[in-house]
Amino acid sequence: MSRIIRTATSASAPSASAPIVPKVLLNLRRHSLRADGDPDKAIQDLVTRIHDTQLSPAGIARIHEKGAEPTQYIWCSPLWRCIETAVEVQKRNGGIIIIDAGLCEVMHPKVLKRPVEEFDVLDDDDVRKLTQLFIRLDTTNPPEETRGLGGTADARYRGTLARIGDWCIQRKVPVVTVISHGDSLGSLAAMCRMSLYSIEEFGRVSATYDGTWTFHSSDDAGIIDE
Repeated sequence: MSRIIRTATSASAPSASAPIVPKVLLNLRRHSLRADGDPDKAIQDLVTRIHDTQLSPAGIARIHEKGAEPTQYIWCSPLWRCIETAVEVQKRNGGIIIIDAGLCEVMHPKVLKRPVEEFDVLDDDDVRKLTQLFIRLDTTNPPEETRGLGGTADARYRGTLARIGDWCIQRKVPVVTVISHGDSLGSLAAMCRMSLYSIEEFGRVSATYDGTWTFHSSDDAGIIDE
């Protein structure tokens, strides 16, 4: 008579691993030092755009002294100081710059009470003088927005950062650098249930995103738990 051999299955055998939820590490930095804030009046006199100012030599030097995370993509606000900050990061680490109006600071003339001619931004020909490796997303006229957490600009920053996070996850981009303005870092901190009370030029707040935000780390930023 043949014997039937059965293999016992242990009740404690490991089950299939849970699926890994994709996520991205987003490093959000404020632009570096502006020329109109330089203590040297000769540098201040180089400013030709009252609102959309370039970086100072000290601002460019700070980027290279501090360094930045290698990344395949560098998203930035369309204002000159942010584009120039992104270009200096690109010089160090490579990558493609993506200019996104959703990262711009509040710049509607009625909001800041400044004449409309101050609010032109660098066109593509101007940007090509700085870098050839860039993409500009569709732009829209700056809306009338309210500043501060809970305002309409805060909602725009939150939506833009989530859109960038989703874009990276869909393309399996694990790390991305974003260059914007101080208020946007406050928005990111708030989404991580943190409070940002100060941020230096080229300071950083980093968070992971998988549909929700989790604080990761910061540099040159005053940030505390809510």
